[in-house]
Amino acid sequence: MNGQNFTDVLKESFIKITFNGKTLLAFLFYIVILFAIWRYHLQIERYNESHGVISPVEPREQALLYMTYFSIITLSIYLLIIIRNTVKQVK
Repeated sequence: MNGQNFTDVLKESFIKITFNGKTLLAFLFYIVILFAIWRYHLQIERYNESHGVISPVEPREQALLYMTYFSIITLSIYLLIIIRNTVKQVK
């Protein structure tokens, strides 16, 4: 392990990847996408109320579900990148 502890390398990898310019741009896109999902479903809800459409699923509930799934997938990819980078450095 080249004298490096796995947790120390993990911390360094976390800091290196988190404060990278590309990661900060990706986080900005993440926030924009969450906002777009929320606004889209609010517009659907307003349209349904204006036109008397009865929807089997509440648009706000669906928006929260989509946002949660998107967040879980994004966080999983982020953690996999950190772990992959850590394993490469340890080897």
